[in-house]
Amino acid sequence: MKTWFPVIMGVMGARCVFAAATLVNNSWQKVGSDYNGSILDAAHWNKGYVPTALERFYFGSLSADFQVDFPGGTYTNPANFRLMGQDGYAVTVDGANTKWVMPGSADGTELSDSDPWRIYATSSYSLFNLSISGAALYSHAISELENFKFTLNGSESNPKLVFDGGTYNFRDPAGSAWETTTKPLLLFGQGHATASSGIVFKNGASLRAWDIGVQACAPVNTVLFDGGTHYIEKFQFPDGSIDYNNLLATRSDTVLTNGATLSAASVNFGHRANKDVRLWLFGQGTELISRGQFQACSGNGTSYLTVMDGATVRLQGKTTIVSGGGGTNYTTLVGGQLVFEGSESSLRR
Repeated sequence: MKTWFPVIMGVMGARCVFAAATLVNNSWQKVGSDYNGSILDAAHWNKGYVPTALERFYFGSLSADFQVDFPGGTYTNPANFRLMGQDGYAVTVDGANTKWVMPGSADGTELSDSDPWRIYATSSYSLFNLSISGAALYSHAISELENFKFTLNGSESNPKLVFDGGTYNFRDPAGSAWETTTKPLLLFGQGHATASSGIVFKNGASLRAWDIGVQACAPVNTVLFDGGTHYIEKFQFPDGSIDYNNLLATRSDTVLTNGATLSAASVNFGHRANKDVRLWLFGQGTELISRGQFQACSGNGTSYLTVMDGATVRLQGKTTIVSGGGGTNYTTLVGGQLVFEGSESSLRR
């Protein structure tokens, strides 16, 4: 569901309040018989020009494998991003040697969606969604991607979104950290109860984000950090703001391996879930660093913390590993370690 923020034209002291604006789609199309092309090629856009303010880069559900290339250098464009997968087809976005900044606007002329980034597994449900409260959209850069490449494999039953390399910065884009009252929420695996899904960050990809929620809306919803260095403020899976008790989801897996390092100010998994929620770490050099609160609980289902083969969970703040709400928690160490560096810890059943 889309959320729009109405704004009224007027003057309040020295501040302007801006007229309501609705973003429109500027849709990618083939040139001749070819969907491949540069994002700067006006012929590929149905309006005859590259999307800009009050528009979206809109890639509809197209029955073709194709690649969209960015120009290299620094590219700044306020248009929001929508990518709709198609069952059985792959879309690749290649920003090699490109720094792409999606700015906000101080004067409201570039009003954004409340979800300026959204990637759909197919036209029916989203897989990757950046959600931001309305006030922040006027004054803060939305995202900064550098030397990036990602591929969406559309599917009605098992979609996958793969980040092959590069930096994906939703935390402090353009060098400016978000205010604490306007932090964006990045949602993985949103909105479908019958299709399993996967999001993969390969070695060489780096994610920076404020608040991440991994949603348990699929039979098996997996997020894999296959190497790379990642910095997150709040990491919760499933997303604790939604009650999943009535959904058909059976399992949510978050996996770190291949020397991946993920540093988070707080980690909370298994919250309010009545299904299986699993956090796995494998391999020498793989590390999860919880700089603040680390809470593993199970809601009404079962939560698993598994650390194996030289991996480490480093707990620097308050730690609670608990079976609560009628469920069960399992913590397993097989050649891995939990390192307690904080002053408060509680392991109980």
